Order: sequence, then C-alpha cells, then structure tokens
Amino acid sequence: MDCIFSNTISESDYVELSSLCSIASGKRPPSKTDVMNRDNNIPLYGASKIMGWCNGYLYDEPILITGRVGTHGIVQKSFGKSWPSDNTLVIKTNNYGYVYECLKNIDFSVLNCGSTQPLITQSALGNVQVPVISDTELKRFNQRIESLITIQNRLIEENTALSMIRDLLLPKLMSGEIDVSNLDLSS
Repeated sequence: MDCIFSNTISESDYVELSSLCSIASGKRPPSKTDVMNRDNNIPLYGASKIMGWCNGYLYDEPILITGRVGTHGIVQKSFGKSWPSDNTLVIKTNNYGYVYECLKNIDFSVLNCGSTQPLITQSALGNVQVPVISDTELKRFNQRIESLITIQNRLIEENTALSMIRDLLLPKLMSGEIDVSNLDLSS
C-alpha cells in the first residue's frame, strides 16, 4: 500500500483499521455438508477457504473474511450469501477494495496472541495502523479496483459452477450412464 501512495502518505497519515470498517467474529453453523447440493448451497467460510456448505446465511452483502483461530493471513472475499465460521473474523466496509488491500499488507504473525493455537482478536486486528488517503484518492482507488473485483468474482462464480457440473457429470461418465463415444468434437 505504501508503494501505491508513497508520495502522499506521511507518518501522521495512519489510522486504526477499525476506523475504516467493522470487525466481528463468525459463528458456528447449525449444520453443514461437505458437498454443495440444492438445499445446502451457501458457502461456509473457514480461516483459509470454503470448508463446506450450509442452508442458511449470516451475510448477504460484500464482506471480507480472515482467520481468527488457526490459519492467519489469508483474506477471502464474499459478495453474496455466506456463513463465516466461528474461526473467522468478518470485516464490513464501504471501502471494500481499499480495506482488502490494507488487509493483504498486514503481517498477521505479529497479531497472534495464542500460545498453543494461533489466535487473533477483533481488537488486535482493529488496532492495526493502516494508511489513510484523501477522499478523492480513495474514490479513485475504489473505482479502479471495483472493476477488477467484479471480474474476479465472475470468474470465481464460473469456476464454482463448472466444478459442480464436473462433479455431477464425471460419475455418470465413469459408470457409462452417459455415453460420449459418438460425440463429434471436431467443430
């Protein structure tokens, strides 16, 4: 972040992350499945990845998710319905792209307060100093990054859909239930 705005940021131009966003803990879902299906199609986010699927959601808005217990330093994005697990911290902000970039530049290892299992508290993350820029620069930054985030989100959704199709078709192809031996792939 400093390299992007290095000519405009001084020592006094840092604020606590919590002044740009709200930070909350995720929750344990009442039930989950390992495989997405018609009833369980809401992603259950763990500290580093989607760890399952559930039939309810905690959020239906853009949020950022990072590990609270266990894995630290991976920042995930969710744009729609989601259920962040109790091992996560959920970040909500109006400056999604900028806060995401701030989070990507944090050294999460210095925030760890757990002895046997790594742990980051809401207050430790909220107290991290991040660069603050003018409203004009923030608006310009967000406009530039939002289009990239939109493209990235579409690709993630497409990959998820393709994975579901693969998982549905592959067993049928392997069992012979679907025969593709006469399929013409030349065109």
